Amino acid sequence: MTPTSQAALGRLLAAALLLMVPLHPGCSCSGSGGSGGLPGPSRPRALPERTVAELVTPFDVHRRDLLGPNDHNAMYGMRPKIIAQPDGSSVDVLVQDEGVDLDMGERNRAVLLRLSPDAGGYAVTRALEVPLLDHIMGLARASDGDYFVASAIVESQHRELSRSYPGENQYRANVVHVARLSPDGTVRYEVDLDLAREATGDEPEKLINPMVASTARLEFGGGELALVHGINTDPDSNGTRHQKAITTVLRANDGAVLRTSSMWVSHSFDVRLFHHGGGFMELHLGDAYPRQLVFDRVSGTARSSAYPAYFIKGATGNNNTYTRLGGMAPITADPDFGYLVLFATERVTTEPDSGKVGGPRDLAMVRIRRDFADLDAGELAHLDATLPDVQDVSSGGTDRQNHVLFLTNHGATGDVHAERPKLLPLGGDTYLVLYERWEGDNSGSYEFTGVHALVIDADGTVLVASTDLGAVHLPRGDDAFVLGGGGAWVTGDEQERSLTLHHVTRTGDSVALVSSVIR
Repeated sequence: MTPTSQAALGRLLAAALLLMVPLHPGCSCSGSGGSGGLPGPSRPRALPERTVAELVTPFDVHRRDLLGPNDHNAMYGMRPKIIAQPDGSSVDVLVQDEGVDLDMGERNRAVLLRLSPDAGGYAVTRALEVPLLDHIMGLARASDGDYFVASAIVESQHRELSRSYPGENQYRANVVHVARLSPDGTVRYEVDLDLAREATGDEPEKLINPMVASTARLEFGGGELALVHGINTDPDSNGTRHQKAITTVLRANDGAVLRTSSMWVSHSFDVRLFHHGGGFMELHLGDAYPRQLVFDRVSGTARSSAYPAYFIKGATGNNNTYTRLGGMAPITADPDFGYLVLFATERVTTEPDSGKVGGPRDLAMVRIRRDFADLDAGELAHLDATLPDVQDVSSGGTDRQNHVLFLTNHGATGDVHAERPKLLPLGGDTYLVLYERWEGDNSGSYEFTGVHALVIDADGTVLVASTDLGAVHLPRGDDAFVLGGGGAWVTGDEQERSLTLHHVTRTGDSVALVSSVIR
């Protein structure tokens, strides 16, 4: 059965080809779209407190997300927990409050904190409680300093999904909410997204079970706002609700819905999103239709075809893709190739007879032509066929050939795996690559041994060799970001009720990590 939360993912059948919705008891809800029942978003307010401990209990990746290469749940994306947006030397951080006690009648909440440089570290200099349904989806910032915040319902906290609920034409209020806020928390506008999508008259897909078995991303650019996340579909003839991705593009100045869909990816277990080249580049990890790392460019007025970046070995619908999505970033100086895609995958091209791991998992990259949108996706001319590492795989029942460049060779040192890869453009066509290193004992047991960093150029040449930065986890559901010429990410400590900003910088042929605790 398909999970409605990360905790429920472990109950998936390992061999399941289709994701199905489990039933959860809960309160009754509206019988028709928009007639009430589901609670509306909380109201924003400025908060006077200036310590993390007073403001929020953050998600603790070091205690709550210790999944490695052989864990079932690691195959799926994760809901965002701590979303960071840099602003010069400061960082805005949207934090889901993990200290809420729903059984005691408390409602879900999230806070938006501004972290500013202070005495060699960082301090909270502004705090807002943001409008929230149940869970954060994304944070973006307009060029004038306003914030965009997206949140979603957690279906299992309100009413069970079934074959009949929601109904075929039942668009609902308070399923996904998007707001534009001033820096002091004034609401510029709010969008009840499922109903706003319905109002377009396009007969769009409904927003059911947002972020199921997946994640979400929100980005601003070109006067538009894009939100992408996982959903469940209407039931098929057998009553099964399948999982897929959905994209909505809005006009940023007033929240009007400009587009209600992009490419079809089912199941979409992870996604990346950024604005470039006149639209939003979205990159998905798909296991069935298609079984690929697949991307397109979308805006309110145009959409490219869907283009494969990498063909994933294995049968259509096998939830195990043996692959972890890293990221996609622009290449500026190359006249032919305009994008680099990073991921982690196995070198071995066959599936294991048992278990979830077929062989060591290495970092890999592909390159995408600058003019990809002018090329036929089926001819694969958008891919760099000169990359040296060739993989012949059976992907979804079709023989395919991948041309990649492997950046690591973990098989040479044993049962070693790259997990949670991140890609950050540092400028001048140099890129910081972050990943976790996990080591196994060839019996199916794996241990986290540290976070590693390397620096590459747009050709994949390693400029700074892979360096062990210590036993600091990377978040699965949250992106790293560029800060001060280096890369950074934010983690939480649930016991100390603090945040830590981890900052990696390069000096010559070395990299170093500085971690600043914000209390």
